[in-house]
Amino acid sequence: LILNDGDQVDVGTLDHYENLHFGQSAALSPNLPIMTTVGNHEYYYDGELEMYQAHFIYDGLAYQGIQGASDESYYAYQVGRVLFVHLKSMRTDAAQEQWLVQVMAAADADASVDWVISVIHHPYQAEQYVGDISQKLRNSWMAILSSSPKHVLNIGGHHHLYARGQTRDWSSYHMISGGTAWDQYW
Repeated sequence: LILNDGDQVDVGTLDHYENLHFGQSAALSPNLPIMTTVGNHEYYYDGELEMYQAHFIYDGLAYQGIQGASDESYYAYQVGRVLFVHLKSMRTDAAQEQWLVQVMAAADADASVDWVISVIHHPYQAEQYVGDISQKLRNSWMAILSSSPKHVLNIGGHHHLYARGQTRDWSSYHMISGGTAWDQYW
């Protein structure tokens, strides 16, 4: 299983999905599921995520009957004893927050779930670009996720670096795995 934490394209055009995402992952994708999270680059030239929705169809995915967003931008699914929760950090709203509350309440009561792993594009915190994070995740959603002791890891992207550690306020881990698109001199 590959968890993509956003920016699978530079801009949300057909050419970029076909050549950058699917072209580059062609050797792996027939044999390994790739689950995606919406990043800021998916919105460039595609503000309504039409190209994203044309390529990623998660309509059948639900957890305990709780459906994600109709535009595939956030969703949850269980694999084995792990629940994966993909969140949208670009355009947060009350509907997504209420959905997250429902998902976490169901997970907390579900004996078949041992761990919850959340995936979001903009991270909880980052040392490189301190203010370029998801304020909604940091100020609200981490408390919702961590209301269950089953939430063990939050994976973020956006920053072109790798970092890992434990969150300051909750007993869960945080990892940034953002890949790279340009030279960085540090």
